Amino acid sequence: MLRDRIVNSKPTVSIFRPKYYTESMKQTESEPMIMRHAKALTCVLENIPVELFPGELVVGAIVEKVPGATIYPEGVGLRVIPELEDLRARHPRCFFIGDEEIRILKEEIDPYWLSRSIPAYAEHITPEKILDRLYGGAASSFILTEIAGIGHV
Repeated sequence: MLRDRIVNSKPTVSIFRPKYYTESMKQTESEPMIMRHAKALTCVLENIPVELFPGELVVGAIVEKVPGATIYPEGVGLRVIPELEDLRARHPRCFFIGDEEIRILKEEIDPYWLSRSIPAYAEHITPEKILDRLYGGAASSFILTEIAGIGHV
């Protein structure tokens, strides 16, 4: 029953985490970064819906519908913004995301994180010569996808 529900369901994109995380970060801009992230996590955990499904032995997820995915705007998650409409028709694995969720991501979440995400900060502190090597010429297809380690500084 549990396996069938997960395997046979269309995955959804949840915006609860990025929405609440962003709201908290906007409200705490004058505070130390460590406190801002702690308060943002608290805001997410206090507001995300908790669903208990029949047959589950371990409960709880960062998304309200399983299977699902969320976006981490402080990391590299916003790279999906140009593809949001296409996620619904992507083959072989499509994700459902509503028009209102797309609007919120594009109009409220993306603009805030555009200059505040880890990749934006990394680009800001990286010498121009290195950026040219990474993103210019023959290496222009390079995409930063690994942020492990940076998040715990």
